[in-house]
Amino acid sequence: MRIITFTVFLLLTLTSWSKDLSVFSFNVEWLGHGNKKRNHENIANLGKYIKSLNFSIICLQEVSPFGTVDGDSKADYREVLDILGSDYRGWHSHQGRSQRLVFIWNTKEVEVSDLGVLEGFKRETLSDGSGKTFPRIPFTCFVKSKKTGTDFRLITVHMTWGNDKARYKEALRLAEWYEDYKGESFDKDVIIIGDFNSKKYGWGNSKCK
Repeated sequence: MRIITFTVFLLLTLTSWSKDLSVFSFNVEWLGHGNKKRNHENIANLGKYIKSLNFSIICLQEVSPFGTVDGDSKADYREVLDILGSDYRGWHSHQGRSQRLVFIWNTKEVEVSDLGVLEGFKRETLSDGSGKTFPRIPFTCFVKSKKTGTDFRLITVHMTWGNDKARYKEALRLAEWYEDYKGESFDKDVIIIGDFNSKKYGWGNSKCK
């Protein structure tokens, strides 16, 4: 299982940021897909671990939201939501096939709105034809703390693996998006968090295993 937590690409100063609000990112590695064999106990332990983080909002990567590999009829992702309980709500991207992006949040702590993929983003073939960008379009929402009123735009990403040129172009596109956003938006607070598939700091680096 691969865990990437608090991996922040852009973190701007958040007005009234306080300890009562927490944001996590977690690559759950093929949840609900046959590429990762899990039994019912594995799913239960995953759900219990996620709940133990006591998060306000968590971004998940690699979720197959309708798939089940633990031998019953309920989707593994839904089993995780059931373990979290009625205080939590989840929303998955409708793009990305078997490796989708998901937000799950504590409804007692935060209000979440404007969920969807980032507008203007699409898969593009590199000029040399060596690969494509954005197999998963960045997923976004607007988050507001019910306790303090702290609010920000949250974006989660799962960037290309195995192609440095494509990943670099993805990073440039995100930077371009932010420059446009801060010029047009009244509220400029943004967190971009997720799995960046960085060879230096990410999976495959002994310090991160």
